[in-house]
Amino acid sequence: MAITTLNLRALNRSDTASSGQVITATSATAMDFQAAGGGKIGQVVSSLKTDIETTTSTSYVTTNLSVAITPVATSSKILILVAAALNSKNSGHQTMAIIDGGNCATYIGDAATGIEAAMAHIGTYDVKDQHPFTLMYLDSPSTTSQVTYSLHYLAKSGGGAVIGGPWTQSSVTGNDASTITAMEVLA
Repeated sequence: MAITTLNLRALNRSDTASSGQVITATSATAMDFQAAGGGKIGQVVSSLKTDIETTTSTSYVTTNLSVAITPVATSSKILILVAAALNSKNSGHQTMAIIDGGNCATYIGDAATGIEAAMAHIGTYDVKDQHPFTLMYLDSPSTTSQVTYSLHYLAKSGGGAVIGGPWTQSSVTGNDASTITAMEVLA
């Protein structure tokens, strides 16, 4: 049975709420003050990267962009947000990125090429280009131990991949800041 009308008179006048409590339906006809439920953000940690990194590896390598968080409960989820820029050394070369840590191994595209990614980019004609991307994943690490999440990337078709700026610096290009943020979502 759904409650369609909120009857505040169902609460006794002597009832008082404590900080962080909400009115909760305890049955179809009764309400009470209780601790707020899940969905609250318990903590936020973030890391900033302002330098440029390059790789010529065709296998995933880690960047210097990582964040560690220690969940307070095994039922907590961790929302990971990444904002960065990626480019390839040569036109037509593919670069890819993933988040590593916790249970993020499932945050990739279906198997088709042999090297799947959370994000892929095909290089353009200009090595001075920068291609911003964002990654967002809700992880369920099921632990109260520290979990480290990091950004990994590769240069799939050879050449090279760069994070944080263009492959070739010039007077008309800039460098990008990159961030990774982890937020604990309480159950």
